[in-house]
Amino acid sequence: MNNKNKKNNNNEQTSPPPPYSPVLPNVSGSGPSRSPGPQQQPQYRAIIIEHSTTPVLIASGTERQFPVAALFFIFGWICPFLWIVGACCCAGSWQPYESWWGHANMLMAITFTMASLIYTAVLFATGQIHG
Repeated sequence: MNNKNKKNNNNEQTSPPPPYSPVLPNVSGSGPSRSPGPQQQPQYRAIIIEHSTTPVLIASGTERQFPVAALFFIFGWICPFLWIVGACCCAGSWQPYESWWGHANMLMAITFTMASLIYTAVLFATGQIHG
């Protein structure tokens, strides 16, 4: 009989919800309340993010002599898509020359895109392209 009581007690006890899942109160006044007790506020789990205060040191020997973004700029005259690639990967560089060439790539990519759109609009407007 003692074992039956323990099994009944285990079945009657339910585990509480995890602390990060909110318990939503019943806001409609027409239906019965979900819990007979007072309504609970949502509970959330705190996340603590620790960061190191150690600065990131980069050796001076790792600087490139020739910026890769300049290569994207040069070869962008052959394939203008390379200006977009050079702008996306090099404009935010921490090296000043790389960043300058990255911004030059961005300027050329925007200029090429706008010129292509204007040229296409003019062709459609003059009837040389039938859509």
